[in-house]
Amino acid sequence: MMNLSEVRRIAKEEGLVEIYHNGTSRVVSFAKRGGPGEEKIVARINVYWTTGTVGTCLDHPRQGKTQLFRRNVDIFKLRVIFSDPRVHTGAGYHRLPLSNGSIRHDATRKRQRFTFPPGSRATVDGYADCTVRSAVLTSGPYAGRVKIEYDDGTTYHVLPNQLVPI
Repeated sequence: MMNLSEVRRIAKEEGLVEIYHNGTSRVVSFAKRGGPGEEKIVARINVYWTTGTVGTCLDHPRQGKTQLFRRNVDIFKLRVIFSDPRVHTGAGYHRLPLSNGSIRHDATRKRQRFTFPPGSRATVDGYADCTVRSAVLTSGPYAGRVKIEYDDGTTYHVLPNQLVPI
């Protein structure tokens, strides 16, 4: 659960404009403009602050108009989404309009946009800051994971979508 005033503060810091609020549905929406001085809205971000669900609506270059929903978003991930609504956190699902007017839900589209080269700093979602110690492993019991080291020296293997850049 997020605090509405904190959501609004972060949106303002990221240059977003509040365009809708519904206290009954507990949703607040923001518009992201194309850039300084540009009036074109490039994304709409809907934040359901009591559930932690965030939906982004944008015009994808290949897929057309899409919606991407992310569940259990914390205030840190929200800032990343506000900064780049196209970012893939690895914990979302798409709603894609089909030619017949219906909607397809696609929970298989889980991509990680950020890359974390060895030596880079990140936060493990919900835990603590760490240093990435390996690229994504391609074989063995930890295939698909990266090795990280916490500041206390302990090491773990985590999925890249569990990392948030700092």
